[in-house]
Amino acid sequence: MQAVKTIGLDIAKSVFQVHGVDADGQVVIRRKLKRCYMLAFFQKMPQCLIGMEACATSHHWSKELQTLGHRVRLMPPAYVRPYVERQKNDAADAEAICEVVTRTNMRFVGTKTTEQQSCLVLHRTRHLFMVGRDGVIGSGAALNGRVSLNQAIVQIGGRAQRCPVEPLKEFLQKHTHARSLMGAHEQALLAQAQQAAACNATHVIESRLARWLLRAADLHGGDELLLTQEYIAQMLGVRRMSVTVVARTLQEAGMIRYKRGHMKMFAIWNHCCIPRNLRRNGSISRDLLVNA
Repeated sequence: MQAVKTIGLDIAKSVFQVHGVDADGQVVIRRKLKRCYMLAFFQKMPQCLIGMEACATSHHWSKELQTLGHRVRLMPPAYVRPYVERQKNDAADAEAICEVVTRTNMRFVGTKTTEQQSCLVLHRTRHLFMVGRDGVIGSGAALNGRVSLNQAIVQIGGRAQRCPVEPLKEFLQKHTHARSLMGAHEQALLAQAQQAAACNATHVIESRLARWLLRAADLHGGDELLLTQEYIAQMLGVRRMSVTVVARTLQEAGMIRYKRGHMKMFAIWNHCCIPRNLRRNGSISRDLLVNA
């Protein structure tokens, strides 16, 4: 164990693969390691150089191993792949990582702090639910907690009223009916998020886009929306090119008219995945939020 100078660590969900060599490049360690024994194993190891493929989880383990005194280097997986000498598996990957981490001309990835990773999460926003002229943002803070757990992004401007949390809490404690209504609104948003998740998992992108546009128009109060393709792609969790192709298809079918940053909808119901019994008077029924 004391002769180990370099370790290649292939991380996974439950079982990790360790490949360690000494100063002469001779293999000293080649073993599997369960997640629960990870830190205890490296606590007993003398300080050495540890290499890992860069991913979201590797930044966490990099910080933990550096706390134990080890030097950790993260590498893009694409740079490690050419060094896999035989059939790809965990042991071969760990061996390749151990080889690559000692290369002087290798490009390494810096370990990100928790704050930096949190910032990346904000830049990878996904649509959960939408709130428009009939909704409330942050009501969960007044009902159950101190702060809201969601991030709200304003895409289409309008009027709104802002209320501090503490006075709202006092009001809800005195008026149980208002508290019940706000609780029902939170349940409606949860139902909307669940339906959006089911729609994204089971329906084609044409139906998903049609549903999203109809819901946005219903909350906005009109058929004209100021939306960019980049924003729509971000909300649906797809590439912009996919949105471009689908928008062109709907436009050729006469269902929408789209210019840069401006969209007007016409007969788009036929492509929507919302059941017909929940469509009323050209807008989405409020039953959609309760019974979806």
